[in-house]
Amino acid sequence: ERHVKFYAAQIFLVFEYLHHFDILYRDLKSDSRPENILIAENGYLKVTDFGFAKHINGRTYTLCGTPDYL
Repeated sequence: ERHVKFYAAQIFLVFEYLHHFDILYRDLKSDSRPENILIAENGYLKVTDFGFAKHINGRTYTLCGTPDYL
């Protein structure tokens, strides 16, 4: 449980940081093996694959993502 809280907090902080800069990360996977979140040697998470990320200046109308998740 301690590790789950540690990793969940890191994910929260990543998205809080991106939100502060008006960046929307649109490719988070929710399956049991998320391919775009890596664990570094020091135990901290690294979020990768910003191909769908977008700087938001207002409403966005773009439809994108993995078809199975739409």
